Amino acid sequence: MKAVLNCEKMHSASGITKFSNHIYRKEICLNVDKNRSWLNEELVIPDTYEKNLNSFVQKRIEETEPYQTRKIRKDTVKGFAIVMSYGQNNESEKIDLDKWKEASVKFLQDFFGKENVGAAVLHMDETTPHIHAFVTPIVNNHFNSKSYHGWKAICKSDQGRTMRMRD
Repeated sequence: MKAVLNCEKMHSASGITKFSNHIYRKEICLNVDKNRSWLNEELVIPDTYEKNLNSFVQKRIEETEPYQTRKIRKDTVKGFAIVMSYGQNNESEKIDLDKWKEASVKFLQDFFGKENVGAAVLHMDETTPHIHAFVTPIVNNHFNSKSYHGWKAICKSDQGRTMRMRD
């Protein structure tokens, strides 16, 4: 199964709020077909379910030991905003949607750790089905976005990265 993955580093609460508002449809974009929004699906719902990703980041900070006694740096990458889509143009019509959703969530949880995946929302109300996800880069009790081997290249890439997900 082939998928396209794009990501953006998130440093600020305002950037995270903007992403959160988009994925939970608190703000509607021009390319959204409102008549199809009911087809959207939340694939990962965190314990701190408030449809507010800043709450998820705050919870992760509070439960991570070093940050109970000290603040995180201002330039810390607090999360990755990820978009996963299947192919381009008409390729999305040929997929087993349930299998793709399951493989995408499994990839996120295996790669970043289940506890770090704050959201995964399937959008079916735009031209191409895609999943928006948000993850915190906490590794060994520290925010460490650089620890993900090869992730730096994905985040810097203008065109994203094509990857294969095993069935």
